[in-house]
Amino acid sequence: MMLADMGSAQVSMVTGAMGANYCVTSSCSSGADAIGIGWDMIRHGRAEVVLAGGTEAPITPLTVAGFNALRALSRKNDDPQRASQPFNRSRDGFVLAEGSAILVLESEEHAEARGAEPLAELRGYAATSDSHHLTEPNPTGQSAAAAVTAALAAAQLSPVDVDYLNAHGTSTPLNDWHETKALKLALGEDAYRIPISSTKSMTGHLLGAGGALEAALCAIALREGLMPPTINLDDPGRRVRLGLRAAQCAQGRFGCNSQ
Repeated sequence: MMLADMGSAQVSMVTGAMGANYCVTSSCSSGADAIGIGWDMIRHGRAEVVLAGGTEAPITPLTVAGFNALRALSRKNDDPQRASQPFNRSRDGFVLAEGSAILVLESEEHAEARGAEPLAELRGYAATSDSHHLTEPNPTGQSAAAAVTAALAAAQLSPVDVDYLNAHGTSTPLNDWHETKALKLALGEDAYRIPISSTKSMTGHLLGAGGALEAALCAIALREGLMPPTINLDDPGRRVRLGLRAAQCAQGRFGCNSQ
């Protein structure tokens, strides 16, 4: 047995932080949802600073066996460096990974008071549920599209304002196809203009920590003026053709999708 909130409890004890302390468990969205909840706490004046993110250490015999039974893992064992290939025609599953990313979220006033220069501004967040299947995304893409649309509305932005989108992009046949449909629904013709990439092509899938890591990567990309690529993308195929390319920019508005 494991207490799910022991990680955040340890941080609380080390730092002396006495605010709200709990673990968000929403599968692959856990880290992103934790950041969204922290943003909401600050936005409504319930906190000035929140440490939010995700951590996962799933590379164990039991976890690997479970995902293997679901046929969710890549079987490209003879070429492991190319096994994670989001949106590629020959993708056959994700590569399990582990790690952690924690973001310091704070109000603009608090950052100014301590003389901190923010790396990025979190403008909007939204979450929905597929209400469809334990592992298969809803084939209509409507629920995921609704989350993107609601996040843009919370940020008071429209698709034309988006300069880059970090996709969930797990490298499984169904996710990448259905995510593509969702982005077309939410973004319309801008889905073909906006540069889209999946950093899981380089990091693998950190499960519950994935959304947090990718939020951190987006913040770093903004600071450096770079957009991360999708490696191992040689043949995207007709079904997933969007703005799948690497690009560069000095600054912009980034979107992060975690399903």
